[in-house]
Amino acid sequence: MPVGEWWGLFCRKNMHDTLFELPRIPGTSVDGVFFLPPPVLELTFDEGLWTEINEITGLLFDLGEEEEIDPHISEKIVQRIRWLANRYEQSDSIISRVVGQSNGNDIVVSMAAIDFSTWLIDLASFLEGEALKSNRVYTIF
Repeated sequence: MPVGEWWGLFCRKNMHDTLFELPRIPGTSVDGVFFLPPPVLELTFDEGLWTEINEITGLLFDLGEEEEIDPHISEKIVQRIRWLANRYEQSDSIISRVVGQSNGNDIVVSMAAIDFSTWLIDLASFLEGEALKSNRVYTIF
């Protein structure tokens, strides 16, 4: 899949089999499933979020990888996601990053910092809620 088109998919382990049948529309929520749209996922990688989480948890969150998160690991992940979200929640700037190249042209991802922060807070809330229910969460990037 080309740079800029990867979705971050997070779901209860028991939802995995139906995951690919669900529409991937930003802002759409399905009980037990959270879709992180490509621009947000790209920015989280650019910010080093998943590298930090990999170091903290010993897991491997990377493009093309799948992971299963235990509830106690979710707590550590939520802390890092909220930390990053807090860096941007009061900003009125635009985040713009070159995340790759296609045919010699830069692929640029841009979004309002507050929107980026909101997506991160929503993801953290999803993971936190599933952990409180003792649910394992399956991820696919």
